This record gives sequence, structure tokens and C-alpha cells, in this order.
Amino acid sequence: MKRNIFDTFLRNCSLKELQEMTEEILSDRIRRILGGQVLFRLLSDLTPKEIEDFDAAMRDLRKMQ
Repeated sequence: MKRNIFDTFLRNCSLKELQEMTEEILSDRIRRILGGQVLFRLLSDLTPKEIEDFDAAMRDLRKMQ
């Protein structure tokens, strides 16, 4: 898990940028990475119909914001 997070950071920023990040920014980015991984795992088990329903629900949610 740690390696996945680190690899994701290095794909999106340099090691220097990573070292200069504040703890707050670093924590926020780690939460986003973990959230994305959880969502990916949840969605990978869905049928095409379930994915369509999920996409529709997300579109409706965005409209409400």
C-alpha cells in the first residue's frame, strides 16, 4: 500500500516537490489516492448496468452541488 501511494506521488510530482509539501497537503493527497483506490476496487466488481446506474447517480449528485 505504501509503495502504491509513493508511486502515485512520483507519477504526479517530483521528489523535491514531495519533500516540500506541507503535512496538510500531503495528508489531503494521500486521502484522495486511498479514496480513488477504494472506489476503483468497488467499481471493478460492478456489471455494466450497475456502472451505468452509478454514473447516472454521480451526474445527479454533481447537479445538486
